[in-house]
Amino acid sequence: MEDNIVVEVIEFSPIYGEGVARLYDAVGEKFSTKLIEYWCRVKEYVKVLLAIDREGGVIGKVTLDLAYKPYAKIVNLIVHPNYRGQGIGRRLVEKCIRIAEDRGFYIQYLMTDISNFTAHRLY
Repeated sequence: MEDNIVVEVIEFSPIYGEGVARLYDAVGEKFSTKLIEYWCRVKEYVKVLLAIDREGGVIGKVTLDLAYKPYAKIVNLIVHPNYRGQGIGRRLVEKCIRIAEDRGFYIQYLMTDISNFTAHRLY
């Protein structure tokens, strides 16, 4: 990871909504503001974690689904193209695993598209 990138992994807050929208745009994905409402409504069971850079910009995101104990599902990992290969995805996944284990979800699994070979190498 480059020295000038200080990354903090935090839980989603609506104040980061615009940053998440920009992240989705950077990777060519559609983003709906309805997701923000949903994430706030289900935050007990669905944790959205963000990687934040030194300037407060959103450079990564992952979703952790904790609805069906003992299973924790890690999905929708996104890292901004300018920051890939620097350990940000790994840090997001590791934080998901810690949260899941702390809550007694001892079986964690990841879901990704079959053709997403970059994600396969990470996992």
